[in-house]
Amino acid sequence: MGIPVVVSNAGFFAGTVSTRGGTTSLKLVNTGKTALYHHKITSPSNESTNEPSIKRNKSLDKLAPALDFLPIETESEGGVKGYTSEELVALEAYRAQYANYRLRESDGAHGERPSANPHVRGSLHEHEAKELDQLRHELALAEARIATLEKMEQGEAKNFNTPDCDLSESQLLGRQMCREETQRRAALRLARVTSAQSDVASKVGRGSVEGSSYNFTTGKPVKTEVIVARGVVSSPMLASFEIIPMASASSPLFVFTDETVNGLYGDAFVQGFEDMGYVIHKIVLPDGEDAKTLEVYAKLADHVLSIGIDKSTVLISLGGGAVANVCGFIASTLHRGIGLIHFPTTLLAQCDASISHKQAVNAPHGKNLVGSYYAPIRIIVDTDVLQTLEDWLLPDGMGEIVKHALCQDV
Repeated sequence: MGIPVVVSNAGFFAGTVSTRGGTTSLKLVNTGKTALYHHKITSPSNESTNEPSIKRNKSLDKLAPALDFLPIETESEGGVKGYTSEELVALEAYRAQYANYRLRESDGAHGERPSANPHVRGSLHEHEAKELDQLRHELALAEARIATLEKMEQGEAKNFNTPDCDLSESQLLGRQMCREETQRRAALRLARVTSAQSDVASKVGRGSVEGSSYNFTTGKPVKTEVIVARGVVSSPMLASFEIIPMASASSPLFVFTDETVNGLYGDAFVQGFEDMGYVIHKIVLPDGEDAKTLEVYAKLADHVLSIGIDKSTVLISLGGGAVANVCGFIASTLHRGIGLIHFPTTLLAQCDASISHKQAVNAPHGKNLVGSYYAPIRIIVDTDVLQTLEDWLLPDGMGEIVKHALCQDV
């Protein structure tokens, strides 16, 4: 692109300068637009040494004010500081081009280095400076969060606690007290365990009788089938799949349910199995945790044994978590384990109690202290029964669903 240049002090010619690659072209004309002179100046990087070299400022130096032209003198008159007129025009063209480059690439108004003070940048207004500071703060937080997530992804850190810097003074004090108490308890526990291990180790294995050891494995992998179907609780005959194993067709079956569910589905549920030809007995439990006691367990186990069972007998739970726990614990203990099928009727039982393989009853010393891990043959989830569930029981199940999702995601 051509850059116009006017030599004003001499008052007798003007010109244009264009740069392509490393070569600057100079064309001078008089006031009558008649070409007087055309010359090319090659940058120092070119191999040619015939053209005069032009001194260039370093890119990191401040750009000095524009060069004022002195009156043009001819070589016969001694020249002006060793420069000819065409060299002066080329030098001014270079300075203009370099100034344009610095103004495009630098934050400074005249090509100077940007200020180290973040608040002194151009002509920002006060609200713009505050917005810039806020964005810088958010960027720092985002970068810190990215670093934390990258460490977590690499397995270097898994700390989900709120950083100390984001806590108030009282929260920091509470956290510090918790940490100190945790450390104190851990130290006491370690001392107690170490003392017991030391005492036992000093007496174990000191005798003279030697023994031979053997290992063996019993049982086989356990598989539980989960079936989701609608309408099978109110009418089991509608199921297109097998509910009771064919091996149990001639064995007595037992349905455990509570008072509430029995009033809604009990009779229709039992009648459906009887219509299919099964011999089935219904046992109604109290609602809620009142059924999960050792006394109720002993009474029900004795009742089932009094009616009579065999190894192919199946116990069926129709109800919430309490019914599933009692029925499952009885099934796991009679005959060292008989058939078990769950029909959970609450959202909490459908997503937790019936599928956890945990069967237990409460003891005087605490909840679920007496129990076993026992896998049911299958679990049949009928979502239609949730239509009769009280609204306040839905959040319980949703909370359990969220808990499972979070635990599995971690």
